[in-house]
Amino acid sequence: MTLGFVQKGIGRKLIVALALAACAVLAITLVLNYLASRRNWIEQTDARSMASVQHAAKRLEDLLTRIAMIPKTTATRQKLFGTSPDPTMLGYLRELLPQLPPEEAYGIYIAYEAMAANAPGAMPWMDRKDHPNPTIVKYDYHDSSQEWYNGPKSSKSLYITEPYFDAGGSNIAMVSVTYPCVSENGVYIGTAGIDLSLGLIRDIVDQIEFDVNLANARLLAPVKPSSNDGSNGMDEYAYLISRSGFVVSHPDSTLMLNEKTRGTNAVELIDGKKTVGTESGMDLVTIDGDLRRIYWTTSPLSGWKLIYNVSNAKVMGPVVRMTMQSIAISAVGLFSLLGLIGWIASQWAKPIQELSEQARLLSQGETATERLLPLVRRGDELGDLAKNFSEMSRVIHDREKELRSLNQNLTHLVHERTADLERAVVDAESAKEQAIEANRTKSAFLANMSHELRTPMNAIIGYSEMLIEDVEDTEDGQMVEDLAKIHAAGKHLLGLINDILDLSKIEAGRMTVYCETFGVSSTIKEITDTIQPLVKKNQNQLVVQAVGNLGVMNSDLTKLRQLLFNLLSNACKFTEKGTITLDVVRESDRIRFVVSDTGIGMTEAQIDKLFQPFTQADASTTRKYGGTGLGLTISRRFCEMLGGSIDVKSQLGHGSQFIVTLPTTAPREKVAGIRDSIRDLDELGGVLEGIKLDTANAGKRAIVVVDDDPAVCELMDRFLTKEGFAVKTIKNAKDALDFIRKQPPFAVTCDLMMPGMDGWSFLQAVKEDPAICDIPVIMISISPNRELGIALGAVEFLSKPVDWNDLSRVLERLRTQSRSSSNAWNANALLLVEDDLATSEMTSRLLENHGWKVHVASNGKAALQELETFVPAVILLDLMMPEMDGFQFLTEYHRRPNAEQIPIIVLTAIDLDEQQRAFLASQTVEILKKGSTNSETILDHLKKHILSLNPTQD
Repeated sequence: MTLGFVQKGIGRKLIVALALAACAVLAITLVLNYLASRRNWIEQTDARSMASVQHAAKRLEDLLTRIAMIPKTTATRQKLFGTSPDPTMLGYLRELLPQLPPEEAYGIYIAYEAMAANAPGAMPWMDRKDHPNPTIVKYDYHDSSQEWYNGPKSSKSLYITEPYFDAGGSNIAMVSVTYPCVSENGVYIGTAGIDLSLGLIRDIVDQIEFDVNLANARLLAPVKPSSNDGSNGMDEYAYLISRSGFVVSHPDSTLMLNEKTRGTNAVELIDGKKTVGTESGMDLVTIDGDLRRIYWTTSPLSGWKLIYNVSNAKVMGPVVRMTMQSIAISAVGLFSLLGLIGWIASQWAKPIQELSEQARLLSQGETATERLLPLVRRGDELGDLAKNFSEMSRVIHDREKELRSLNQNLTHLVHERTADLERAVVDAESAKEQAIEANRTKSAFLANMSHELRTPMNAIIGYSEMLIEDVEDTEDGQMVEDLAKIHAAGKHLLGLINDILDLSKIEAGRMTVYCETFGVSSTIKEITDTIQPLVKKNQNQLVVQAVGNLGVMNSDLTKLRQLLFNLLSNACKFTEKGTITLDVVRESDRIRFVVSDTGIGMTEAQIDKLFQPFTQADASTTRKYGGTGLGLTISRRFCEMLGGSIDVKSQLGHGSQFIVTLPTTAPREKVAGIRDSIRDLDELGGVLEGIKLDTANAGKRAIVVVDDDPAVCELMDRFLTKEGFAVKTIKNAKDALDFIRKQPPFAVTCDLMMPGMDGWSFLQAVKEDPAICDIPVIMISISPNRELGIALGAVEFLSKPVDWNDLSRVLERLRTQSRSSSNAWNANALLLVEDDLATSEMTSRLLENHGWKVHVASNGKAALQELETFVPAVILLDLMMPEMDGFQFLTEYHRRPNAEQIPIIVLTAIDLDEQQRAFLASQTVEILKKGSTNSETILDHLKKHILSLNPTQD
């Protein structure tokens, strides 16, 4: 066995594996042996220890029984005389005392019941201090406090008193062993007794020998412990406690009875406390960190308890020694086993080493298979392995020759393939450049097509609207109907164009997400109001179910609208005389929109291809219901862009259900441009352009919002700020009164239900104060009581949730009432910058019919010249124009002084990218899309912008 083999080869692994197995077996054996030995040893030790303690208690009881023979003899002698005192008793006691060992009897006596304590001969008493003279009793022994007398009198049997210290007499600790003297007819004659010094009892306890096979050690060592628990420096000791629980005998003399104390109570000792309440037993206790075993038993005669305390380490010492011996023996056996295993492994390793060496030579292109002949002749598995290895070496040698031949051919082939690959790389680079150029061309095409397609459609839709208005006055119903069909067809065609362009933008990666914050409930109401004509077309019924408080979303409102419009319009199209349901549920940070219908439904095959572009359920569906098959495709793409998903469930003939789940906040990585504002543009009917506040008029345009709901305060703040007001939100009415008295605002909105002072009290306080009574107060509450609010002086009463349209109209009315007409000379002047003649003519006619004075410029350059001669109230600007387009016009225009005074509204048909939108957002007040904005919306936007130009006067 070589050293390398042992360190790295199979032999080492075999030795390690067997060593680990042997160690595991040894460890398990040792543990089991230790546990069994420990359990057996403890059981034997506990049994012997308990027997020894009981034996010691029996010896103590025998001592007391022997001592008790003296008072018994005295009582028997007196019993011969009956109730009359024995006249020879004192002489008898005088002669008896010297015959008794001094350590067993300090004094002997008898006290008569029928005689007074101070009467002569009432208590013959002889002790060693006064012997041979009698001891004179100096107290009334009949008193109930005298235990030695009353104990046997009550028990009518042998009685052993509590230990006591005879101060002033013998001045030693002693115990009285007493016996009752009763006549034949049951009359109590008196008590006979003997005083026993505690020294003898303590000597007996100290000298108890205790054999538990622990080197025949004595129970007690003559070493005094250093603490009250008395275990320091002592492997084992015993002590005695009285019937009342006080220490009678203990290695620590400070714990015993003396002239100053009756001794320590057992409950004050850690081991003594364990014995309280039980006559005998054993337990484990920890004293000063040392685990110890205690055994105790109680003497039936005296009621005294003997306690033995031994260190657990001493008890377990033999077990530990036996375990260490087992470990040593096992270690010797283990090393012997490992040596044997190593030798066997080396014998098996030699053939494997030879095979390994042959493999190394083979890897270097050398062969010496003749060295394997001894192995090949073996009849075991190693022989088969050597034979197969030799055959393998021969095959490898032959294949190497073949590979060298092939390698020469491969080198030539690699040179050819490398040349082909280089040409392919050049072609791929060229194709990449062409693809990039094609993508740029496609993007430009999309932008141009957006403008070229939407511009004529805008003209068709606009002219049809104006013709409908003109023809309605002639009462030519057929003409109105035909024009309406043209208008509807134009809107439908524009919708198809928008779908195709949207899908193209999505596939080209040019569709972006523009986020804004908007109320979900108001958006749902707007969508359902808009879809109502389509619902009624097929005599359907629309049911909207909104669960709980839907709150707000920060997402792309336009895409959400188009998504829900697509689903609802599909439901209306494929359902006749049925029910269409829109369920909206807010689930934490997500909102689920479910559109269900009772229409024709779909099969599984139709559902599988439902979201493919230009594909409907099947050809028959296309022929019957029409459509491009793009709506659901775009809807799914929009869902994905907004961070959500769309699922469908359907059964043929039983309707369909589309489930849209969107996050309340669109993922930021998908958002190209974010406008974080309260979005109620369509709800308010126009853009909320802020009024430029100046210091002098700040109070006149400030609004105080009084509401205890933080969410309402935030919504009102953001909405009114976009309306052009400076907003102060206050959470209680009392603070609001103090504020408006110091800084009177333009108006106050007040909630009705608030803690402390409610809305009614606040309104009354405002109207009773002459300094602030003229401030308009708008009451807002979930409790509809408009009449009472108006009667108390409010200018308007709105119900929660706030309809921003209503609030906008109220504020506009208040602002209009205070507006001066000094700046109205150019209020209706408008500059239209548009190169398309039809669109220009149509827009001009539309605006002039509504009182606008329109100046037309065909491009940006002409518009700049027009601005040299007059100042319009607003500029309507197209972007795609010859000579100077809208972007160039904005750049040139904003170089002029006071350019920001005239609002610019962009009216375009092209799709804007992120950079273009960002540029226009900083240069204009609004962007309206041609064909998607009707004439009423344009007029409403113009009105709002013009009104915002006239600041409120003081």
